[in-house]
Amino acid sequence: MLGLTIGNSLSNTNDGASPLKHRGLAGKSRGYLPHPHAGGRVVWLPSDDSQMAFWTLEQQLEVPVLMPEHLAVRFCYAR
Repeated sequence: MLGLTIGNSLSNTNDGASPLKHRGLAGKSRGYLPHPHAGGRVVWLPSDDSQMAFWTLEQQLEVPVLMPEHLAVRFCYAR
């Protein structure tokens, strides 16, 4: 989970970039980029993807069988 969150943080500032920009960035992540949600500061900031992965893990630890309706409730109401 830590590796997922670190990787998500490194790619977070590239989410939604055009294919041309992605092609130019491929394999070149060397650190964190300025993040618009952090006032342009260069910080470690994961996205909602990491949060949803943690909620999925929590749900799986509580109930080992995947129950999509329970996971959907957790996504909608977790704080």
